Amino acid sequence: MPGEAAEGPKNHPELSALADVLANVRRWSDTDSEMRSLKPWIEDWSADAEVYASKLRDLSVSDWAIESHVNERLEATAEKLDEVAQFRHYLGEGENFNDVCNSAGFAAAELMGSPRFQCNK
Repeated sequence: MPGEAAEGPKNHPELSALADVLANVRRWSDTDSEMRSLKPWIEDWSADAEVYASKLRDLSVSDWAIESHVNERLEATAEKLDEVAQFRHYLGEGENFNDVCNSAGFAAAELMGSPRFQCNK
């Protein structure tokens, strides 16, 4: 019946876009740390992190994110990705690139596991 279809889970293009971003962030963060730190991979990851941060920011201002109360979490994850994109590699002391990447990956994993992002079947 037409009324029943309206009561089912809503199709949210934002949720699909978010799933795509988070899956890619998790793929990168799950890559072996030594491989992730080699050229050209490190340059690719930094560029991708910048793009993913921008996409998360775009999603964070959508009606869906605001109504779902996830806009701040999306922004916080975008900030973690900005840290990856803007990381400067130096020899010696300083923040570790793997720690920055892992932090972004953990933020993405938290979002993926959030009940607000689970689809009802």
